[in-house]
Amino acid sequence: FPRGIGMTPVSVVLDLRDRGAGLDEVVVRTKQRGNSKEILRQSLGGRPEAKITVDFPGEKSGLEEGVAEFDVRVFDRSFWNNQTQKTMPLKIDYRKPRVEVLSTQHNARHGGSQLVFYRASDDSLALSGIKVGNETFLGYPARGIDKSFENPSTFVALYAVDIETDINKVPVRVFAEDEVGNATSV
Repeated sequence: FPRGIGMTPVSVVLDLRDRGAGLDEVVVRTKQRGNSKEILRQSLGGRPEAKITVDFPGEKSGLEEGVAEFDVRVFDRSFWNNQTQKTMPLKIDYRKPRVEVLSTQHNARHGGSQLVFYRASDDSLALSGIKVGNETFLGYPARGIDKSFENPSTFVALYAVDIETDINKVPVRVFAEDEVGNATSV
């Protein structure tokens, strides 16, 4: 299940099974602020199993920021048309975190390391740090190394530049990502 809906498109794969009468139909809706919106209705023709993909096109999903309910109802082909329902909360957030580099001297050399201070902020910040090409070095609250850093959005990260890395071809970026996957970097 996705962490939520953000700016990037995400998909939810539903794994459905009914070994008795077989699957008849699946209905998927989102509910938010009293409004229900059907986003998928599909006949399943009595199959015992089905995998259904529900796509959310990011900020074009038509949902407002906040929390929505993701509601799935599956019906079987029995005489009584039995159903199972599952409702899950789905966080909606279309805002990217903010990132600002605070330290000014970054003189990392091949095979060396560098310490960077930066500010990362978001209502639901999940992680931040430094990316050197495909390598990720997580950041930690700066208060952990010095109590004089009072701002909780101030972080520190130690990163290394591999001796084999061509620093002129590999970007070094400070990044931040929130709980639903919205990311930004500088």
